[in-house]
Amino acid sequence: MLLAVQRGAGNQAAARLARRREQAAKTLDPPFGVGSITSSDFAVTIEVAAERELGDGYETEQEAAVAAASTGRIGVVVADAEGRLRAYATDMVPFDTPAHVTPALLAVGRVVRFARVSATKDPIGWSLRQHYIAALSDSGDAERKRLARLMLVNLLVTEVGLRPDDVHDSTEEPKAPGKVNVNIDYKEARGHAGEAGPVASDRTTPLERPMLEVGPHAFADPISLRGTIQHEFEHLHHTERAMDAVERWRATEPKLEFLPWLEQQRKAGKISPLDHGLIREQVSKGTQATEAMAYMRGFMETFHLRSLDDDARFTSLNQFADEWTFAGHAVQDETVAQLKAYRGTLDAAHRAALDAFIEARRGETLWNRFL
Repeated sequence: MLLAVQRGAGNQAAARLARRREQAAKTLDPPFGVGSITSSDFAVTIEVAAERELGDGYETEQEAAVAAASTGRIGVVVADAEGRLRAYATDMVPFDTPAHVTPALLAVGRVVRFARVSATKDPIGWSLRQHYIAALSDSGDAERKRLARLMLVNLLVTEVGLRPDDVHDSTEEPKAPGKVNVNIDYKEARGHAGEAGPVASDRTTPLERPMLEVGPHAFADPISLRGTIQHEFEHLHHTERAMDAVERWRATEPKLEFLPWLEQQRKAGKISPLDHGLIREQVSKGTQATEAMAYMRGFMETFHLRSLDDDARFTSLNQFADEWTFAGHAVQDETVAQLKAYRGTLDAAHRAALDAFIEARRGETLWNRFL
């Protein structure tokens, strides 16, 4: 009798959880079921639920996947009713063995992809692996260098959460559009998006769509790698925004030059002050606005993942502060609002650490806006 009562109570609890998940799936507020995952080795199928949303939406599947896979749990990317890509951590850790997924049919939106379903444990550790990759790359032997390149590509899949078809080795081949390109010979910086210099704003120069590329310096640690990719995606979107504006100007305005037309668009409310500032900068020689936005993006994608004694925890925020003063009012207001919203998502310990960072800078124009 007692066993029957316990079983009945368990069934009722499971039913309540199922109803909550079903209701949540209508609004995409977790928890809600996103499908099942079957282990190929053990033939075990486990139902998986989205447990926590990460970030506030993304423009590409790759960005959303990088965010979704950042917590150590299996991640999932869901497109909402408006097509915005949203990233979630699930209630399941990655399998040590191969596994395949069966996405759920959601009441609103759709499951786009899972991230980092299978991830074997690294037997030698990240730092030692990077030394090994560097030794292979610097050996002068073509096959050893090729192995080093393949290892970097593999880390973007097994550790970062991208799919093999998201990644392209651009060391000896042209960069591929729509990919995270990896060039083991690129050592000028951690990464870049597009080409150096302003976007052409005349009427005839072809506009080549920007492509994202990372080099070996981006692989300092797994968290930095995620931050670099998201940082460069921010630059890429700003360049794309400027190119879209130039193409629209070319197609619709035969008289005004680009910058007067852009100002006219702002005054008419057809583009926001934020977009106006970013686009204007993209076709000129400035970089402060896009850098401020990108460093803020990198900080918000990584700070909550770092331990509180990690020396790199505030690196992106300090770099953001260096650019903020000259980034323009719209970018200044936007990034301050982003940081305030992000603060509200942090656990108590990380929030206290961020507050202490800001308090220590009392008196500086930027940080006074938080005090």
